Amino acid sequence: MAQEDSLVGKNMKMIGIGAGNNDREIAYFRKYFNISFPLIPDSDYKIHKALKETRAPFVAIIDKRSNPYKILTILDFTKEPEILLKDIRTQLLKCKPVN
Repeated sequence: MAQEDSLVGKNMKMIGIGAGNNDREIAYFRKYFNISFPLIPDSDYKIHKALKETRAPFVAIIDKRSNPYKILTILDFTKEPEILLKDIRTQLLKCKPVN
């Protein structure tokens, strides 16, 4: 759904972070759910802790033009897909365009 939206598909990249998961668990998850986006194991919870131990699953809108990258917002992934997509669009529209 998100990749089919012209604004979101063009401006958003997805990655999955497996909090507490190792490579084997990530491989199983990828195969079982037919995941096409990158999945990163986080067996020691370092990434999870750096993200303030937010509840999973979640969507983070990150400004990659800044150095270091800035998290602009974290959205509740448990919302209905249509509402989440609308929230993502709203956040992307608030971002300043890249020159």
